[in-house]
Amino acid sequence: RLKELRDAGFTLVSLTNGNCDLSHTPELHELFEHQLTAEGVGAAKPDPEPFYKVIELTKVDHPSEICHIGDSIYSDIGGARSVGMRTIWVNRSGAEAAEHGADLVVRCVADLPTTVEELMKALGCSNA
Repeated sequence: RLKELRDAGFTLVSLTNGNCDLSHTPELHELFEHQLTAEGVGAAKPDPEPFYKVIELTKVDHPSEICHIGDSIYSDIGGARSVGMRTIWVNRSGAEAAEHGADLVVRCVADLPTTVEELMKALGCSNA
């Protein structure tokens, strides 16, 4: 499903605290324009530095043009929102989190293309 997002014109960036090495998964590795690790950036999420690096690499005018997708409310959603990014929380377990702060929530990665489209429409943006 990530391929659908890339093919729709989105720039995909992998940002990990070190628990996912895409170089071992060629079919995923090729989908991402940039791949960042906490070690490579010198700071781990939720520190703002990794998120600022994504902003720098993608050359957007404003952080709100980036939608960070992650499964940790604290590291992903909290970190991304602290620098002004939009967020989608991947809540695989269906856990209750009254104040997660994410713009949208999905249960699985397969729902991302539709969810990103919903977010873009809500913001009055086009995805290409």
